[in-house]
Amino acid sequence: NASLETSVKKIIHISSVAALGRPVRSHHIDENIQWMESSNNSYYGETKYLAELEVWRAMEEGIQVAIVNPSVVLGIGDWKNGSTRLFKYAWDEHRYFPGGSFNYIDNRDVATLVHQLVPSDYVGERFILNAGSITYESFFKLVSEKFNKKAPSKQVSEKLYFLAILLESIKAFLTRTKPIITKESLISTKKEYHFDASKIKKLLNFAFKDLDDTVGWVAAGLQKEL
Repeated sequence: NASLETSVKKIIHISSVAALGRPVRSHHIDENIQWMESSNNSYYGETKYLAELEVWRAMEEGIQVAIVNPSVVLGIGDWKNGSTRLFKYAWDEHRYFPGGSFNYIDNRDVATLVHQLVPSDYVGERFILNAGSITYESFFKLVSEKFNKKAPSKQVSEKLYFLAILLESIKAFLTRTKPIITKESLISTKKEYHFDASKIKKLLNFAFKDLDDTVGWVAAGLQKEL
């Protein structure tokens, strides 16, 4: 509404791959997928989907819009919040790692792509931003190497995971912080999805940063803040 009142011409909405939903039958997700109610969807994903509906409304009312859907964004920041907590977990030399994998992208790539989309003619479209996927085990090994720390060596069992969820919930309540391990994160480790970013790569002739470069950059930046 504020954009309409001030004659904003274009909006680039930074959403999330969570807003695309989690289909039951397919684990391959591209921009053509339609949101479906599913037990695999997270509460976070639902809120991002509802936010996107407001963006599409803006387009119907005359504003040019485009939506980007990044996967897990890796970058330098407060490692007590967001995805940067994954680096804190490795720094603290925890013994256990979850099963499954996750999709990732360097936040410098997100910024670059949004900067390129602002003056472009691409409107009324969405773009998945995802550089690749990696298992939690491999990711923590890579981060631990950059920190010169001992990597988690034991995969957590589902029974132990539920106990961790309970303990994290209690800790979060007492310290008024967000829990690292939740019921939704357990679901995500059991369902592996591939987010296809070929559309943006082809349109803008773009190459995503290598994960080793990303992790090295983030690790070095976080250590400077200590």
